Amino acid sequence: MNSIRIGEQTGIQSLAPGDLLFPGTEPAPTWIAGLEARTAAPARLALFGNDLLAAAYRWPRILQSLYMYIGEQCNRLTAQLVICQLPRVDDRVHAMLWLLAESLGQSRRAASGCRSS
Repeated sequence: MNSIRIGEQTGIQSLAPGDLLFPGTEPAPTWIAGLEARTAAPARLALFGNDLLAAAYRWPRILQSLYMYIGEQCNRLTAQLVICQLPRVDDRVHAMLWLLAESLGQSRRAASGCRSS
């Protein structure tokens, strides 16, 4: 989970296995009260540096794959932003569970008696 706090409001971004974190090289703007990344389980990290650039020069599809993955991650983040704006709490919970199921696990049709989209 990646979070950002502005004043008293905190927003979170759910991260899936393989998602990328982008640490800024500049200090955070003064209006951001806090930035934090947390995991619920042990995580493996890979730091990309000049070795990645050398490999990408030799094998350009590495960057193509990274761009594709970043695009998918941005689409999930956009979906999370839209879900947060749904007016009904039950719709937000339902939509977020579907997003998490599609991102992290398997999704199935709702059981009888449960609401489905």
